[in-house]
Amino acid sequence: YLINDYSRRGFLDGRVLRLPTISVRPGKPNLAKSSYASGIIREPLNGVPARCPVTRDTGIWILSPGKVIDAMIHAHDLPASAWGVNRVLNLCGTTTTAGEMVDALRRIAGDSVANLVEWAPDEDIQAFIDSLPVRFKTNRALMMGFVADKDVDTIIRDLAEIGVKQTREAEMRKVREKAVEAAEERVLDILLPQPRDFGFNASPTPAETSGGVARQTFRKRLREGSL
Repeated sequence: YLINDYSRRGFLDGRVLRLPTISVRPGKPNLAKSSYASGIIREPLNGVPARCPVTRDTGIWILSPGKVIDAMIHAHDLPASAWGVNRVLNLCGTTTTAGEMVDALRRIAGDSVANLVEWAPDEDIQAFIDSLPVRFKTNRALMMGFVADKDVDTIIRDLAEIGVKQTREAEMRKVREKAVEAAEERVLDILLPQPRDFGFNASPTPAETSGGVARQTFRKRLREGSL
């Protein structure tokens, strides 16, 4: 390996991590044959049906995105002496099956969510996944302080909690934006009070409306902090 050789010669301080299949990935499905390992969890949690192209007993070696990030940070922070001459490492992972993943989804999200998974084996995808190893010896990784997910339930539960947190934060941003807009309108009302209506004006002038030139000018200056 060039990384090992160049690190030994002192040209660089290399660290290489071999990743399990990452599940559950964020975003949309892609064309990777192992994409189902994320899709059968991610899509149902979003209320979208998902097709599983392998049988229930098909094994796979997985690691969550969060644990991958932790592993990369840990790999960076380890001293060179901890790596020795071999700078390539198989990360820890969790061996599971498609059926066990859906069963975990059912335990956490309920039948209505798990039932969105359709079992539709595809011969080509099945053959490819069957050719992949589902277990690795990771004693060295464990000794160096790397860790795997506890189980599939933990991966799904953490994903659901992240989704709830993101939704809550999005709603808080909306409330905050509305509060800022209301405060802005109040300040503009003080700076540009509406004339009292004694029944003689048929309608307000353009400058007196929320879209008036004067009001928009003051709004711009207020947002720029120049008032």
